[in-house]
Amino acid sequence: MRLIYKELGLEIELIENQVENIVVESPKLYSNMLRELWNVQQGLTGAIKLANEKGECKFSQYAKAIFTPFSIDCNEKRILAKLYQELREVIFEDSAFERSFEEVKSTELKFLYKTIEKSPYNLTFDFDYDITALFKLANLRIESESDSLLDGLIDYLRTVHKILNIDIIIFVGIKQYLEEEELYNLFEFCRYEKIQLVLLDNHFIKGLPVEAMHIVDKDLCVIELAAQATR
Repeated sequence: MRLIYKELGLEIELIENQVENIVVESPKLYSNMLRELWNVQQGLTGAIKLANEKGECKFSQYAKAIFTPFSIDCNEKRILAKLYQELREVIFEDSAFERSFEEVKSTELKFLYKTIEKSPYNLTFDFDYDITALFKLANLRIESESDSLLDGLIDYLRTVHKILNIDIIIFVGIKQYLEEEELYNLFEFCRYEKIQLVLLDNHFIKGLPVEAMHIVDKDLCVIELAAQATR
């Protein structure tokens, strides 16, 4: 898989067990790149592309950009929608599960009819009720309790990787939040889970040996520093 941003002359091969660190020194060009990244993540047209040997790939199918670690949520809408879909398929593959759900529906219907009978008003209702509605009613969600920022990030990456099948994570300015040892642990987790990491920064910060540096200086010269080791 390749990450392409032609405006800065970048075409980076994403290599397994290697972290790609892109540094854009010009504040204007850096903000432009972040805007393009935001647009493509929202499903809009953007100059940042992902491509494999067959051609351009849909960004949201393979990648996720994290602009701030404080905005992540293991129960964001897209994650829960996919989770509910998976659970629905599991339930309706099992006839016993399916019968249990039909019993729940029947009980709730009886309750509604009894409520109408007891009411002095002329009431009616709609009962378009499926298993997803039950999940939402119960606020079925992923429990995520973390004692640190790093633990929260790992919980989130594990969730999007397993549920959404996201293999590429793009972090914006993550080195501002984590100590070197925490970065190492994050990299190790991603290596184990086979998640490809891309880091974006607007100034050079010494990297770990597994980081390949792609520095775009203020003169638009691209300086490549190879990783010293793979994880």
